Amino acid sequence: MANKNRNKGAMICPNCGKLINANSEKCIHCGLKYPGKQNISNQILALFKQKLGFFETVMYFCSGLFIISILIDPSALFNSRSMFSLFSPSMIALDKLGMTGTYAMANGRWWTLITAIYLHGGVLHILFNMLWIRQLAPTVEDLFGTSRLIIIFTLSGILGFILSNLFQISFTIGASGSIFGLLGALIFYGKDRGGFFGEALFKQLIGWAIILFVFGFLFPGINNWAHAGGFAGGYLSARLLGYNEKKPETITYKNLASMTIVITIICFVIAVWKGFF
Repeated sequence: MANKNRNKGAMICPNCGKLINANSEKCIHCGLKYPGKQNISNQILALFKQKLGFFETVMYFCSGLFIISILIDPSALFNSRSMFSLFSPSMIALDKLGMTGTYAMANGRWWTLITAIYLHGGVLHILFNMLWIRQLAPTVEDLFGTSRLIIIFTLSGILGFILSNLFQISFTIGASGSIFGLLGALIFYGKDRGGFFGEALFKQLIGWAIILFVFGFLFPGINNWAHAGGFAGGYLSARLLGYNEKKPETITYKNLASMTIVITIICFVIAVWKGFF
């Protein structure tokens, strides 16, 4: 008898976010079947709501890959020609871990469209990108939710690399396309929401976008096509997915975000297998 009533109580429906009976076979508000059943989506996304947030997870992952890329070919540490290439991993190391570009696509290495997002070419490169993710990701998460943040970040990076491939960029890495995607998503939000907050956010972020695009043209070796593709990807993704005030996170978004994480892991498994074995 005690076992039968073990789950008795209230819970939040993972689809609509409203209070329901924990033993309900269907949510009385949105119709979701077995809302109390734990699934892989809830378990994966729970990781981002405990000790490690989205930014911390991305930061540790990118930093770990950066250290690994240096360890693969330590001789690259002594080949820096400027402060922008300080402690730069070698092309050999980056290739093994999943660098992308037209050379990779020509060889059918589709997985590099994801793996390259998390690779960086120097200390300043990874530092600037992590600072911008730290600046933008929490706001996107507050306005769109964790699931949509993950989807927007990944899709923007992929679309950025696809555009740069179309314009024949041979070798490219970095999270800047995804960062511009976060920027594009917030600019869409500000424009669509309107009001004092929306207009203020829109004006501020348009200024940031202009500065970042100009910065990209002032320094050599920056993939501006990836920036443009990422920005478009973020803007369009935000428009398609919506934001919390208009469309609360649903179980569908959680499933898509979980699939995105699993696919990212699979892509790195393939990259390592192809690169080292």
